[in-house]
Amino acid sequence: LLDERFCSGSSDISNLIKNTGCNSEIIYLTSYPEYMTAGKSEPSPLSCILKPIRYEDMEKTILSIINETASAGDTMFRCGHSNVTMRLDDIIYLEADKRITNIRTIEKSFVSTENISSISERLPGLFFFRTHRTYTLNFRHIANIDREVIQMRNGECVILSRQRKKDFEIAYNVFREK
Repeated sequence: LLDERFCSGSSDISNLIKNTGCNSEIIYLTSYPEYMTAGKSEPSPLSCILKPIRYEDMEKTILSIINETASAGDTMFRCGHSNVTMRLDDIIYLEADKRITNIRTIEKSFVSTENISSISERLPGLFFFRTHRTYTLNFRHIANIDREVIQMRNGECVILSRQRKKDFEIAYNVFREK
C-alpha cells in the first residue's frame, strides 16, 4: 500500500518496486480524486482507494487483485537486466546453478539471476515441490517416478533427495487428488 503522504512521485516508486522483480500489485491510498484517473496507466482505478478508507473498498480492491492474479497463472522472473513473465503451467522445473537458476519451460530455457530459493517461495505449493537443493519441479509435468529419480514428460530427469522423499510423496498424492 502506498500513501501519497510518503511519496510525492508514486509512479517512480511503483516503477522502482516493479523493476526489482517483485511480483506484487500496488494499491494507492489517496485523498486526491484526480489521481484516480490521471495518466490512465499508473495508478489505475483498480489499484486506487480514495480516503477516507472504508473496509468494503479495501476488501473489494484486494479480492479483485487476488482473483485477477490467480486467474492469470503467470509469474515474473528476473533474467539478466529485465523481467520475463511466463505461465506457471509452462514451467517444467527449476535448476540451481551456483547463484543463478535455470528455468526449463516447455518451449525453451531461461537463466534467472534470482536464486532458486527466492523463486520457489513464490510458486504455488500445490503444483511445485523442491525435490533437492538443486531442483524444484512442477507436478503437472511428471511422467515417471523411480526411487530418487523423477522423469519429466520432456524426457529430462530431476533428482529427489532421500530426506525429501516422504514429503514429496505426501505432496504429490495431495496434488493428484485435486
